[in-house]
Amino acid sequence: MPGFISPSLRANLKRSMLECGWCLLPPKALNCVHGLSCVLGEVVEGATRRNILITRTRAESRPGTLSALSGEGRQPFHTDAAHRLVPPRYVVLRHVAGEAQTRTHLLDTHRYLRSVDGVREQMEASLWRVNGGRTAFYSSALVCRGRRLQVRFDPMCMTPMNGDAEAVRSALLDDGGPGQRFGESVLIDVGCTLVIDNVRVLHARGVACRDDDRSHRRVIARYYFAGRHR
Repeated sequence: MPGFISPSLRANLKRSMLECGWCLLPPKALNCVHGLSCVLGEVVEGATRRNILITRTRAESRPGTLSALSGEGRQPFHTDAAHRLVPPRYVVLRHVAGEAQTRTHLLDTHRYLRSVDGVREQMEASLWRVNGGRTAFYSSALVCRGRRLQVRFDPMCMTPMNGDAEAVRSALLDDGGPGQRFGESVLIDVGCTLVIDNVRVLHARGVACRDDDRSHRRVIARYYFAGRHR
């Protein structure tokens, strides 16, 4: 049945999202990504112009994108759609074709904040100018909404405006920083689906499998979900 997920899968997904902020679903566990709406809320329409992600070289990439910065190399940790006033709560990445050797790196910021003294205060005090396209706004890298901590970070669209922001940027871009100490790495095989809490877990594509044959490059279908209201 389109859009249906089993009770056991639903329970596993909820548990994983609560424990670490992400969940990797194996092939055939999900017959329709939209079925995740029973847990993740409604699909966010129009959140991005491109919902198919293909590994690109710097020369092939649009200016201002992460691919233009990193090409086939490792991307920096980031929040998807950080340029929006309200980034989507969840990002879903489904591997639909191509090579399966490119890893995805994940940093649970809740674990990071609990493990290092002073990081929460520094992230809350950080001030950034966010380029939202036609408009710009100012934001902290960490805010508390209700009882939920929400992180926003993307070095491509966020410019540090104070010393705390400079320190946060330096730490998150450091190859030997929190990503190395507290992060995890997963391989999204063809048919697998990775669900990420986008305001808790920063993610980054690892070094891509270099191949001049475009048909071999990893193809990811990306979906945004708004989150369920409580």
